[in-house]
Amino acid sequence: MNASTAVQAGTDHDARLMRLSLWLGALDSLQLNVSTLRPASSDASFRRYFRVEDAGGATYVVMDAPPGLEDCAPYIKVARLLAAQGVRVPKIFAGDERLGALVLSDLGSHTYTQAFTQGVSQPQFRAMWQAAISEILLMQGTPTQDLPAYERADLRKELNIFIDWYWQHHLGAGEVSSTCLEALDRIAQQVARQERCFVHRDLHSPNLICSAGSPVPGNVDFQDAVDGPYTYDLVSLATDARWTWSVPQQEEAIAYFWGHPARRVRWDRGFSEFRRDCDWTSAQRNLRIAGVLCRLAYRDGKPAYLAHLDRVLDYCRQAVVRLPELAPLAQLLGGLA
Repeated sequence: MNASTAVQAGTDHDARLMRLSLWLGALDSLQLNVSTLRPASSDASFRRYFRVEDAGGATYVVMDAPPGLEDCAPYIKVARLLAAQGVRVPKIFAGDERLGALVLSDLGSHTYTQAFTQGVSQPQFRAMWQAAISEILLMQGTPTQDLPAYERADLRKELNIFIDWYWQHHLGAGEVSSTCLEALDRIAQQVARQERCFVHRDLHSPNLICSAGSPVPGNVDFQDAVDGPYTYDLVSLATDARWTWSVPQQEEAIAYFWGHPARRVRWDRGFSEFRRDCDWTSAQRNLRIAGVLCRLAYRDGKPAYLAHLDRVLDYCRQAVVRLPELAPLAQLLGGLA
């Protein structure tokens, strides 16, 4: 998405809000009070979320996904797949794909990020990530035949975001050395060879909703789900761009996942190889995220995302130093700020 498109999306918000209001008011079965429509949140894409109440005061979430910029269809498909699997996701009450709007059940507004920021004890933190891992394991049983395949070429292409937006745009550096490019190729190769299953692809604290009276978190922002590497969602959780996980916390979560009785995908390789797979995935994901944060800041005019950059680079360093094959990349990252 280029800058002019982003500007156009911004100037069209008022017009879209009017169309959303008219559509919501016409949903007789829900009896929504359109005057209560108010912002709920936005994300790194062009989606926006609102809350609205019905005649009895119950709240719903309205997704605004402008056609041409976003697409509701993947969200609807994945929501149905996950709901059939027993994963806690929003229920879809109404939708208009041509308008780019959905009315969803309200899972709550208190995310894991907010809970961590406000302060939780170590036992509470552990219980929360253990609940999230249980949901990951449940998700991994979801059929993937109708989902895009997350292939080696996709994984490698994403690493170009790091080169283009972090290395060259943010740092103003020149070309990356051939040895570093070879290391990026190796990362994509190693992640692509992992066992495959359903991957949420953005499972981290902003997309996990604390559930009042229940240890099971709500799951949102899953529309980019793929058939991909088995370690991906675990690594996404334990190297959270919004909240710093210490190395001991990461190790505990990885060991917990490995030893969980509900782990679905099993293979002959032992824990040490699984642990290496987690590092390969962390290198790929966090290099990509570093680039994405810079792209959001410089292309999309969202500089607040740069506040997470150092944390993500630290995760990158932690992963690559444990992989001798990535020594050239470890040396490069060691000097980056």
